[in-house]
Amino acid sequence: MGNPAVVGLAGFGLTTLLLQFHNLGLIGLGPVLAMGFAFGGLAQFIAGFMEQKMGNNFGFAAFTAYGSFWIGLGIIWLLNNAGIYPSSGTDVGFYLVA
Repeated sequence: MGNPAVVGLAGFGLTTLLLQFHNLGLIGLGPVLAMGFAFGGLAQFIAGFMEQKMGNNFGFAAFTAYGSFWIGLGIIWLLNNAGIYPSSGTDVGFYLVA
């Protein structure tokens, strides 16, 4: 089996980079949302479960937590854009701090 940490770290790093590009006003929210669900969320989640299979509890905890974070942030933005549960910038800021 290959080392799943490569996918997990790449998912975290690239999604975080896109989020910062969005925060700087260089890109819209769409690429961050797509990357947050696909690479930052799902791929990290899978990498975390693969880390567990390899016997690495830290990798399991870290990657599943980061994957859940990105999926949660994506859900916040989807609910906000759909008008189901509007979130202010302060709300999202507290989520990011937590």
